[in-house]
Amino acid sequence: MVELLHVFKTATCTLSSVYFPTSHLFIPQAYDIVSILEDSVNNIIFQSVVIHMLQKWLNYYYHILSIYLVASVLDSRVKIDGLMQYLEAYYTIINKMLEYIVLKDNVVDPIEVVEMTKECIRTLYSDYQTQIPHTHAGSSDNSASSSPRNTNSSTSTINIPPSKKILHTLKRSRGGASSTEFDIYLTTSFEFQDDDSQKQVEGNLLFGTGMVG
Repeated sequence: MVELLHVFKTATCTLSSVYFPTSHLFIPQAYDIVSILEDSVNNIIFQSVVIHMLQKWLNYYYHILSIYLVASVLDSRVKIDGLMQYLEAYYTIINKMLEYIVLKDNVVDPIEVVEMTKECIRTLYSDYQTQIPHTHAGSSDNSASSSPRNTNSSTSTINIPPSKKILHTLKRSRGGASSTEFDIYLTTSFEFQDDDSQKQVEGNLLFGTGMVG
């Protein structure tokens, strides 16, 4: 029970912050929550409580809001491939627990969700291109190519939340030579050297799209 409540406390504190964007953090936290519920559901002592918590959670978050999906792709560490991995892991756990709960909606296909998210971002991207001169949009190409760095390491995964394990396994990609500018944007992933730079860029992207604020 302590581990279960700890995950909910972490999610509450993380998503309640008011000093930096949190929309891109929702899906990893959601994955950690359903993971701990899965680990706890077979405990006879409080199984009924866990099932009730899972049912209530899915009443709100079985279908993930578009703002969280788009924000995840805007996270430079995740992008479209990371979103797919998170969704597959999230719904795989939910599908394994269908014997305990009642779904009021059709089963979600992560591939369809990702395609819908890509179209949403494509619309935002096209709108951005019409408002910003092309020379400005491409002026940061050189700096962007030197900033990304592969941060995969052999760090121990003991006590690391499931969402972090997915993040650690993501392959850093830069897009192929034949990729369009939009495709490169969706797939190029990297990490910043410090949290402040990451939060600043995330804030600019999220507030710049008009999706928050």
